[in-house]
Amino acid sequence: MDTTPDRDRFTSPVFVMEDLKAAIIDPEGKKVVINGASEDDNSTDKSSELTEAQVNRRVALFVILFLGGIIAAIVFAETEPLYCISTVGAMFLIIGSLAVFTNKITLDSLPMLIVPFVGLCMTGIPILMVYQRNHPDSLGFTIDRSVVIKFILVCMGVLGIFMLVIPFVAHSNKMFRCTRVTDAVCIYRTFHTKRSKKANGMNRTYALYSPVWQYEVDGVVYVTRESDYTNEDVPQIGETRQIRYDPNDISYIYRPLFVKRLAPAIIGTLMIVMCIFTLAVMK
Repeated sequence: MDTTPDRDRFTSPVFVMEDLKAAIIDPEGKKVVINGASEDDNSTDKSSELTEAQVNRRVALFVILFLGGIIAAIVFAETEPLYCISTVGAMFLIIGSLAVFTNKITLDSLPMLIVPFVGLCMTGIPILMVYQRNHPDSLGFTIDRSVVIKFILVCMGVLGIFMLVIPFVAHSNKMFRCTRVTDAVCIYRTFHTKRSKKANGMNRTYALYSPVWQYEVDGVVYVTRESDYTNEDVPQIGETRQIRYDPNDISYIYRPLFVKRLAPAIIGTLMIVMCIFTLAVMK
């Protein structure tokens, strides 16, 4: 499938409620529920979605923090390597905290909590080590570098376990909750553009999509947006897929995607193996 976003009215990087309403297939006079609220409620609702200006501000903040951290790390690498580690840790702490706490914490995002935790450790421990070196009698304990390295490795192993287990736990929980199946039509999509490097060093640009589905249950038309972004089995506008929904909350949907669970499991397994191997070598 071509990963270049179809930049028409119903495929957009920013969610627009007016465009979504225009995309709804004629409900033939039936009640319409959009993302859990009736169409009348949504007509006066100020969407909690980020505007394009807010997205741009967040991107600018991320770039400033990232570049500032890199510059500071380079400077400290020449003067005090421990402060270099603290700078990188501060980047993990700030960016990880923004990523976790600006959104609702769910089972899917739970593994991300360890990112600001590791950042906090990487920020604080080197500072304590420098302080102890300059004031040998100020602390009642000694911070050994090998202990610090082992601690960071253990944190990496714990993060690997989370990444391995949590996606499958979240999948089981959603499958247990969403017991009904229905056909749904994709009427709208938002997307984020990502960039990664190929093995040959070339950049690869691709898009992650969040489809909006229209489906009918018991004479009511539901229009619901997927909560996650993915490039697996992305539907074109007008295509039909089977989705699962919660019979007690019909606007809560789930579309099982295998790669979404497999990718973090592979990364988590690699992190656990690296942690165990490195700790074994250090003994």
